[in-house]
Amino acid sequence: MTDLSLRTAEQVRLSCARKIGSVDISPALAAILAFLLGDLRIRMQIGDMRLTPTGAFLVRSPAVTGFTAFPSAEPVLIRGILETAHAAGLDGDELGYLLGRLARLKRPPRDPLLALARRREQSTTEARPFQNLDYLPMEIRARWRSTSSQQVSPLCGGAETGKSTIC
Repeated sequence: MTDLSLRTAEQVRLSCARKIGSVDISPALAAILAFLLGDLRIRMQIGDMRLTPTGAFLVRSPAVTGFTAFPSAEPVLIRGILETAHAAGLDGDELGYLLGRLARLKRPPRDPLLALARRREQSTTEARPFQNLDYLPMEIRARWRSTSSQQVSPLCGGAETGKSTIC
């Protein structure tokens, strides 16, 4: 009888890594998949990966300050993941996990302290900058004061500078 219990994300990740490990793929695709699956050794060698809205793939090593760009690489990555998934026999959960991790590379990194400060301001009844920022580190206070002096946009909660909106 088939086991119909739900798997946790960690179980899906481990199962996916085990199945992909048995497939012969290129070293570059293997490094990208290992990064997506959270291999710590690869994460130390590859500092960061991003996908731009135009489909370019950006990779940065911890030793280098800039990104190496691979233009129009998103369709190639998706095709490589799909071919590897087919060869490894990944199920829908495992394939969805990999594609979801790839989609996460499109999101810009967030500054959690600045986001917390903005959420606290938006929860107040008046739309005014915080007067007491003692709970924030100095560099966040400086950033907050520089952005809170700008006009707040009612559409996205961001600040407007001229014609562009920062959301």
